[in-house]
Amino acid sequence: MHLFKPNNIVLDVGAAPGGWSQYVVSKVGVTIPCSVVSIDLLDIEPIDGVHFLKGDFMEDTMKRNLQSYIDNRPVDVVISDIAPNFSGDHNRDHTRQVDEVGFVTCR
Repeated sequence: MHLFKPNNIVLDVGAAPGGWSQYVVSKVGVTIPCSVVSIDLLDIEPIDGVHFLKGDFMEDTMKRNLQSYIDNRPVDVVISDIAPNFSGDHNRDHTRQVDEVGFVTCR
């Protein structure tokens, strides 16, 4: 079983620097509009076949921009390796990770 299939719509949350988006587009292919949508607070270099949205994925404006871009079609796969910048202090880093990133639950 393959996670990424041709023409899937894949959302990469916390995409910078873009390596996962680049890998995924090699699996799902380049389509119009792009099947891979990347979101991050930081810029990424343009990647053929990847549509980049700069901003906070938790904001309503970003959600509306994403829905508009994909024409309200369902997303097939969501990937994320998002994490805050680490200080090296485990207790402090853990607290920041929980506070800043939070938990995503599936229904």
